[in-house]
Amino acid sequence: MRVVFFGMNSEYSILPMLALMEDCNLVGAFDLKPKPSGKEKFKAWVKKMMGYKSTGAYSIEKIANSYAVNYYSSDTIDTTHFNTWLVDLKPDLICVAGFSKKIPTSILSIPLLGTINIHTGPLPLYRGAHPFFALIKKEDRMGGVSIHWMNENFDDGEILAVVDVPLLVGMNLSVYNTVCGYKAALELKKILTKIKCNEVFEKNMKRVVLF
Repeated sequence: MRVVFFGMNSEYSILPMLALMEDCNLVGAFDLKPKPSGKEKFKAWVKKMMGYKSTGAYSIEKIANSYAVNYYSSDTIDTTHFNTWLVDLKPDLICVAGFSKKIPTSILSIPLLGTINIHTGPLPLYRGAHPFFALIKKEDRMGGVSIHWMNENFDDGEILAVVDVPLLVGMNLSVYNTVCGYKAALELKKILTKIKCNEVFEKNMKRVVLF
């Protein structure tokens, strides 16, 4: 099964990406890099002046290059060049994790089987960016990571799995996202097995119900 990964440089994105590399033919990796704000530019300048060097542990680019995976980076997906890159990869499936841009229907319709998203909150209750803060605000001690088919709406579509992630005392956003990434990677491997057992490759075929 040919899979393309969409993500950003974070612990939450990298772990599912590594799971895909183990279980599928990962043919492409798209790294969304939004234009840095003034604050982010200042932080980068401070790190440079202090001699800070990243280990690249959360670098989609470094991991993709290490395993000869076709890599693409941009601050947008609304270009003809990107669309051509994706079509040429002939993906059966797109997997999204930690992606801040809304993906248009024109992109979602490219993979043969569809596009699945990994969301760091229990759906359908907690939609939107960083549900961790919504959980804290509501004093909900049980978070979760959800995997679902994508459609044209944010965090919508048929839910494939929701895995509980307890909010422990002292847990911050980084730790929560790391745990979500780890649990998502394990659950993703199960879902990929189900998809591969039921997949049918026919030209212009719409996704069938796999569960």
